Amino acid sequence: MKYFFDTSVLVAAVSVHHMHHAPSQSAYLASSKNNSSCAAHSLAEVYATLTRFPGKQRMSCEQALLVVDDIRQRLTTIALERGKEAVEVPRATTVCEVSSAVASMSASPVERLVTLRRTAAGSASGAVGLA
Repeated sequence: MKYFFDTSVLVAAVSVHHMHHAPSQSAYLASSKNNSSCAAHSLAEVYATLTRFPGKQRMSCEQALLVVDDIRQRLTTIALERGKEAVEVPRATTVCEVSSAVASMSASPVERLVTLRRTAAGSASGAVGLA
């Protein structure tokens, strides 16, 4: 896998009111199962976030499930498991523990984490796009 999508970008990609919608959507639409992935738990996080936005930004359960289904069709979903090999993801502040099968994908390692960058103050400063 070349790109690993963070929940923050997946939410911004489908949330037209999000300040990083355009670059996130562009990165998402340029992805495919052949070159991009996300964590399985990101699907639950996307659903939870979209159905709990305030006011008019909130999606119905049905709409959020359609979004999750689209993500599952577009990206390879990877289950993260505790107790397996640890792989440091570029630009990440933590180490993600992934299954041995994923960690040993030396022919197609993750080259870039697609996420919203955080400034020292903790505010989002922009989306990392696919290059």
